[in-house]
Amino acid sequence: MLKKIGLATAVSVLMFLTSPNIISAYSLTITVATDKEVCTRGELVSISGNISYDGLPLNNKLVSIEVKDPLNATILMQTRQSDSEGRFNTSFRLSTMAEFGTYTVYVASEHNSEVATDQAQFGVTSFGTIYIRSDGSIDPPNAPVSTEDNITYTLTDNVCEPIVIERSYIAFDAPITLCRARVQRWESTSMDMASL
Repeated sequence: MLKKIGLATAVSVLMFLTSPNIISAYSLTITVATDKEVCTRGELVSISGNISYDGLPLNNKLVSIEVKDPLNATILMQTRQSDSEGRFNTSFRLSTMAEFGTYTVYVASEHNSEVATDQAQFGVTSFGTIYIRSDGSIDPPNAPVSTEDNITYTLTDNVCEPIVIERSYIAFDAPITLCRARVQRWESTSMDMASL
C-alpha cells in the first residue's frame, strides 16, 4: 500500500513539474509589434518588443530582427539590444516602390541555451493618387516628389501612381522612371512637361 502511494506521489510531482503552465513561468519570452497595422509606400515603420525570463525583463540581450515582404524577400535584417526594462525597438522607411501586401516581422533571441521567437504583420497599400495642390504642397507628404520653391518639382523615386497637378506655371522634372504613371493637368494648368 505504501509503495502504491509513493508511486502515485512521484507521478503527481512529475506531472506538476512538467505542467505547461509551470514551464512557461520559467521560460524565455519575447514579443514584437509594429506601430501601424497598415502602411503606405515611403512610410516610416516602427518595431518594438519586450524580452523576459522568469517574468523578469532581460537587460542587454541581443535580439535579431528580420522583415520580409509579400514575396518572402528580406528587406531588413538588424540586431538590437534590450534596455533595462527588456525593451527593444527599431524603425525603417519603406521604399516608395515597396510591394503591396502583407509584411512579416520576425524576432528571435537566446538565453541560457533557450531560444524564443515571435512575429508580427503589417500591410502595405498604395498612397493612391499624388497631388501637387494649388498652394504648391504635395499630397500625400510622403509621396516621392520634392520641391524647394513650389515651382520646380522633381521625382525622387520611380512612380506608378497617377499624378494630378493643380498648380499653374510649374516645371516638372522626372529623371526617374514614370512607371505607367498618368500625369494629369487640373483644369487650365500651365506647366513645362518637356522633361517627361
